[in-house]
Amino acid sequence: HASLANAYGWMGEAGWMSYAEAFSQQSAEARKAIALDDSRPEPHLELRLGAINQGWDWTTQGREFQRALQLSQNSPNVHWAYSNYLSRLGRSNEAVAEAKLGLQLDPVSRRSYANMAFVYYFSRQYDLALEQLQRSAALRGEPSELFFPLGDVYAEKGLYDQAVLEFSRLGDLPHALGHMGNAYARQGRIADARATLPKI
Repeated sequence: HASLANAYGWMGEAGWMSYAEAFSQQSAEARKAIALDDSRPEPHLELRLGAINQGWDWTTQGREFQRALQLSQNSPNVHWAYSNYLSRLGRSNEAVAEAKLGLQLDPVSRRSYANMAFVYYFSRQYDLALEQLQRSAALRGEPSELFFPLGDVYAEKGLYDQAVLEFSRLGDLPHALGHMGNAYARQGRIADARATLPKI
């Protein structure tokens, strides 16, 4: 159930499912996992993510975070989650430091480097974000997982053609189309930006 919660969360974040459906399912699966076994940190992390993504529920996020930290301070997932939390609070330097701890605990995971990239992205360190995505791409995994973050990083670096290419690889997913339209608009291609709207 914790793994299902994680999958739903990623589907929502990546735009493969609607936010409402993905994050409500994430929370529901996390609650099932906690009901079965309250001794693992993962379902608490998933519940706090679902709560914050679904309704900016900071109370639930704080409570579940404290429980996860009580259960395991040596889990890379706990450090990634805390880093994400710090990023949302605008505490970028602390977020990067926390993410580095997560990477030290799990240095051979493709997702670890992708997570590190997101932390650098939200701290506006786009070159470092791109470097982490390239490291992630060098490891075995599903290439499509990196299309969206690559598109975002390229857009912030002003490499709009490359950004559009990455977003286009995701097809007509609303999330990808929205970011593609944004890249077109920032490039000055207003007609192309408007053409994405009927597809969303």
